Amino acid sequence: MELWIVILLLCFKTEFVDGHYKRWIRNTNFGNNLNWNTGRSPCGDDSVVIPTESPPVFININTTMKEIVFPKNGMLILNSFMELGFTSNPSTSCANSGQEVEFNATYGREWVDPANWCVAKSRSDNCDADYHSLDSEKVPCPTDDVVFPPGNSYYIDLSTDMDLTVNSIYFMGLSFSTNTFSNFINSKQGKTYFKSYKPDENESHMTIRRRPCIDPASCDCGNYRSPIFDNICKMHSPFCKKPQCQSPVRPTGHCCNICGAILKCKYENGFSYDRLVDDIKKKFLQNEGNVKFIVSRIDNDIQLTLMDITGEHSVIIGQKIYEDIIDDIKHGGYKYIFSAVEIKVSGTPRNKRPSETTKTSTTLTTTTKTPATVSSTIIKPKQTWTTTTKTTGTTTTTTTQRTSQKTTTQGYGKPESGRNIKAEPIGGFSTAAVLGFTLGSLILLLLIVILLLLYRRGNMRNFSNPFTSGQFFPNIHSRFINQDNVPLDDLPSPTYHNEGGFQNPVYGAEVGSINTFKECISEMNFLGQMHHIFNVIFIQFHNYFYQCVSIFNIISLLKWYCRISVTIAYLYILVIILMLTD
Repeated sequence: MELWIVILLLCFKTEFVDGHYKRWIRNTNFGNNLNWNTGRSPCGDDSVVIPTESPPVFININTTMKEIVFPKNGMLILNSFMELGFTSNPSTSCANSGQEVEFNATYGREWVDPANWCVAKSRSDNCDADYHSLDSEKVPCPTDDVVFPPGNSYYIDLSTDMDLTVNSIYFMGLSFSTNTFSNFINSKQGKTYFKSYKPDENESHMTIRRRPCIDPASCDCGNYRSPIFDNICKMHSPFCKKPQCQSPVRPTGHCCNICGAILKCKYENGFSYDRLVDDIKKKFLQNEGNVKFIVSRIDNDIQLTLMDITGEHSVIIGQKIYEDIIDDIKHGGYKYIFSAVEIKVSGTPRNKRPSETTKTSTTLTTTTKTPATVSSTIIKPKQTWTTTTKTTGTTTTTTTQRTSQKTTTQGYGKPESGRNIKAEPIGGFSTAAVLGFTLGSLILLLLIVILLLLYRRGNMRNFSNPFTSGQFFPNIHSRFINQDNVPLDDLPSPTYHNEGGFQNPVYGAEVGSINTFKECISEMNFLGQMHHIFNVIFIQFHNYFYQCVSIFNIISLLKWYCRISVTIAYLYILVIILMLTD
C-alpha cells in the first residue's frame, strides 16, 4: 500500500501541463476609447452616433451626452447600476466636448491577429505584460485555454476556410465543447458576437479538444505552419518595425525580422522545458531587463530567441548560452539534455561600423568583406571536432552535435557577427584500428588474388581423375562434399610428377609419409560415411618432410554446415602450402 502511495505522489509531482490562458483584449464596449473616431469615449454634451449594422455595444460607464442616435438594427447592453444622463451643458472634466462622436468598431476583429490577444496567468487575471512570445504563438495554440472575459461585448471574425484548434473556450461566462460552440456561433445570439459568413465563403472549423499537454518538453503550437501562419503574418507584417541592426534574423514562427540571437537545439529524453527556462533566466538574464527571451517548441526542436532593439546585448547573451550548451554537450549533455545546437545572430547595430574581423576561441580569423571559407580541425583523444567557417554576410550560423564520446572536452568555434560557422564532431578512430583494418583488407585481397591465379594456372580445376592431373587437394575437398570415397590406391608415388606446374611438396615426400597420409584419408572416408565433419587439417612441411598431424571431427546436424566447415579447412591448407612454397 505504501509503495502505491509513493508511486502516485511521484506521478503527481512530475506531471507537466503546458499551455496558456489566451485572453481576448478587443471589445465593443462604450467606454473603450479605441472604439470612437475621436479617440475618446463620449462625455459632456457630445452627440453620440452608433451606425447601422453595428455589433452589440456594452455601456459599462456612467456618463452624460447631449443625444444618442441608435442604429436601425443593433443592440445596446446596459451594465447593472450604470447611470446615463443627457445634458446640453459642456463638462469641465471632458476635453473638447460638444462634438459628434461616432462609434467605429463596426467590423469584426480577426481571430488570427496577434494584436487581439494577450497571455494571462489564469482565467480571471489580466494580461501578463512580462510574457513574450512569437507572433504565431500569440494566437491561441491547440493546448491553450481561450478566455473572453465576461462583462464585455465582442465582435469576432473567425476568418474563412481554416481549421482552428484550442484546448477550451470560456465565452461570456460559459464553457463550450466543439458541438455547442458551433451551434452557438450559428445561432441568432451568436451572430451578434461572431461575424457571419457570406454564402460563397467556407466557414472555419473550431475544434475544442479538452486535452491539455502533459509533455515535459512542452507541445508544438503548430501555428507556424500554413495556412494559419500566412493569415497571421498578413495581419501583423504591416506593423513590423525596421530592425536597428545589420543583417537581422527571423525566428521560425515570427513575422518580423529581429536583432538578436536564435538558438535551435535538438533535445533528448529527459528534457524539461520549465527547467531550461529557469536555468537560463537565473544564469544569464538576471540583470538583462531589455532583452526579450522566448522559448518555443518547433517540431522536434527547442528554439531559443533573444532580442532587443539593436541586438547588441542579445547577441552577447546568445553566444554565452551557446557556449554553455556546447560545453554541456561535450560532457554528456546532462544539464540541458541537448544533443545538438545551432545559433544564428544578427549583425552589428546600424549606428556602429561592422567589425572588420572576427575571431573564434580556436584562434580562427576571417574577414567579413569578401566571401571566404576557412576550415579548422581540433583533434583531441578519442574524438575529432571539425569547425567549418563560411562567410556570406554578417549573419552567423553555428551548428554543434554530440557524438558517443560524452566525456571528451574539445575546443570549439565561438560565433560572432559577420560569419557563418558550422562545427560538427566526426567519429574518430584509433591508429591501431585503422592499421588493423588496412592490413586485414590487404591480406584478404592478396588471398583472393592467389586463389584466382591458382585457378588460372589449373591448380583449382576439378578434373575427372584427380591424381593424373595434379589436382590432389581440391578433389579431396570435392569428393568429401559429394560424400565419395577417395581411392587410396590412386595416391601418388614419391616420384610422381605434378603436371600442373605447381611444386607441391607432397610429391617429394617419403613413402612412410604417404602411408601415414593414406591412413588419414581412410579416416576421412569413414567419417564422411558417418556424416561427420572434418573441421581442420593441419599439415606441416619441413625439408620436404610431410606429416599428417591430426584430423578433428564434430557431430553435424546440418549438411550445409558440414560443407562450409570443410571449405574453411581447405582454405587453411592452401594458405599453409603457399607459406611453405615461399
